[in-house]
Amino acid sequence: MQLLARATQSLRLGPQKGESRSSRLARLLLLLAILIVSAGLIGPQASAAVHFYRGRSEMNRFRSEEALAHFEAALRVWPDDETSHIFASRAARRLGRFDLAEMHLLRCRELQSVPSLQLTLEWAYLRAAEGELLDVESYLYDQLRLHPELTPLIWEALIQGYSRVYRTTDALKCLNQWLERDGNNIQALVLLGNLHLDVHAFALAASDYEKAMALDSRRHDVRRSLAISLMNIGHYEDSLRHWEILHQSAGEDPDTLARMAQCHLRCNHVEATLALVKHILEIQPGFGPALRTRGQLELSEERPAEAEIWFRKAVEAMPYDYVSHYGLYESLRDQRKETEKLGQEEHMRQLLNRLERIGEITSHEIALHPRDANLQLELAKLFLSVGRPEDGQFWLHNALKLDPQLRDAYLELAEFYHQQGNQAQEDAYRAQANALPEKESKGK
Repeated sequence: MQLLARATQSLRLGPQKGESRSSRLARLLLLLAILIVSAGLIGPQASAAVHFYRGRSEMNRFRSEEALAHFEAALRVWPDDETSHIFASRAARRLGRFDLAEMHLLRCRELQSVPSLQLTLEWAYLRAAEGELLDVESYLYDQLRLHPELTPLIWEALIQGYSRVYRTTDALKCLNQWLERDGNNIQALVLLGNLHLDVHAFALAASDYEKAMALDSRRHDVRRSLAISLMNIGHYEDSLRHWEILHQSAGEDPDTLARMAQCHLRCNHVEATLALVKHILEIQPGFGPALRTRGQLELSEERPAEAEIWFRKAVEAMPYDYVSHYGLYESLRDQRKETEKLGQEEHMRQLLNRLERIGEITSHEIALHPRDANLQLELAKLFLSVGRPEDGQFWLHNALKLDPQLRDAYLELAEFYHQQGNQAQEDAYRAQANALPEKESKGK
């Protein structure tokens, strides 16, 4: 910076008295070199500062994807900037990217000899959002009383966590208080929409997302959730308009295209449906939702034999997708393949029973018995049985926090890691299970 100042001053002074032309040229070349070097040093710093302030601006609008990109760009120049790590962690948490959020907080912990209050709070927000409420819930409510200016941040983290562990009533209580205070807060509206979407209150979810979209039409995540909600209440034309806008920004995303195809199918746009499905399967052969839509299209055109072929492919790609199984059942029924139909009907019945039991627990029982380890173990096993391993793993760990003597949970985790090919973790959990006496899991 001193070199740059001296160079600038020297240029201002102009030619010096008695200075020869060659000396003046040499001086100017030297000053130019100093300016180039200084600009090279200052340029990255200025760029990082721009990214930081743009990240803050996007954070204030709750555009977390854009904010995260800016903070990560700033951190490439400022790798030890604690504030940038804090905000990057917060943006990642809002996106549900908990591992990345934790990585940024771990870097902050390395940089601080004594953790600051802000870092401690960010850890609590992250743990709450992940659903680890037993560890941090009371602490956050204490901070709510001590630091009322943090109320929106605390509510946000608690709502994320309550939603994850199906404590819907508690999440709604926080959301109602938040919206009473600030009815146009886009993050509160989005979280309310997410909650309604999770409990299949699709009309309410659509209304929430529409309010959020009116505040910020650039939120592609909100537009996507709105489009899904509209599909679920049968507003396919409206949904299709949103998917077409998303397609312009998402490019050749198979999921977006498959949902567009589904809307076209429901609107009886046969040619458009077929063209989209063929295009998707060219991009990604074996993509389950596209295979399922092709089966539904063949069934709607009264070609059950062709539909059977596509539904069998869909079931192979998505073995726990009830809609695909039901489509296969319909195609067998329409062909009067009685033996195969009966076998498919039994398979559907078992899958439906598991899905309905998950619905019972998550919509009602888990909220009434949040500390019942055996109920959480049952839920974990159900999730694993319908192809949701991450949810299964989460609830197994939760069950063990409540009851470290729950032998079946260790065995389930051992099997989970066996399926993942993680021998070390499998052996560790199997050893813990073998160290405990065998006993049957008890009900509530």
